[in-house]
Amino acid sequence: MKKLMKIVVAAAAMLAAQAHAGILIDDFSSGAFSITDLTTTGGGVWNTSLGTMIGGSRDVYAEKKVSVTTDGTDGVRASVNTIDKTFRFSQDSDQSGTARIIWDGNNTAQGTIDTVGLGALGQNFSAVSSAFQFTAKFEAPTLNPYTVDLHVWDITGAQSTFSFDAIGTGGTFQVFTIAFTDSGWVGAADFTKVGALEADLNTGSTGALDVDITLKNVETVPEPGSLALAGLGLLGLGAVRRRKA
Repeated sequence: MKKLMKIVVAAAAMLAAQAHAGILIDDFSSGAFSITDLTTTGGGVWNTSLGTMIGGSRDVYAEKKVSVTTDGTDGVRASVNTIDKTFRFSQDSDQSGTARIIWDGNNTAQGTIDTVGLGALGQNFSAVSSAFQFTAKFEAPTLNPYTVDLHVWDITGAQSTFSFDAIGTGGTFQVFTIAFTDSGWVGAADFTKVGALEADLNTGSTGALDVDITLKNVETVPEPGSLALAGLGLLGLGAVRRRKA
């Protein structure tokens, strides 16, 4: 095998590896828990779990916002099942609420964002990735949307937020990819110095729904477009090799 062909093969192998590159934020393989909020009298319920997630810790908050039925019997629930590696947020019938998942390192200040919680120098997401990726399943049998708010803080305290409505048909995992350069971002966080992350699941504060949401991997990935461009570069190298053969 000539030298140029060896380079092409090596580059192809590197591209295949890059397709899976990125930073795993949480695959919910550790830190099992279950919390429930049954009242709308103010405030919700917190859990802090340690494990293999980014920063070694996650804080989860669940709050019931609206109840058509009597408080004390129905509510909202958040849990992590480390057997099937899922985060689940559910509401009983005629309830509505929110869940927050915070990754800001191992600290005791629930609800307060530690903007250097992922390290004094932050995490350089842009070095290996160009997009966030969520894998989620909407369990309810009807088409009810929920809002996902993704918050990113850098180590200086600057924040960026991206919001989108996720709609599921029930029982099917969907992949949502959010490019770092998407125009929907609001704010000016530096993605080369990420110090904290938060994902909010919000099913509304004025209405009541029967909702069941399951999250699997939360991670960063290269955008498909960047992988395609790299692939075109490899095709070009192959063409050069054939002309010289």
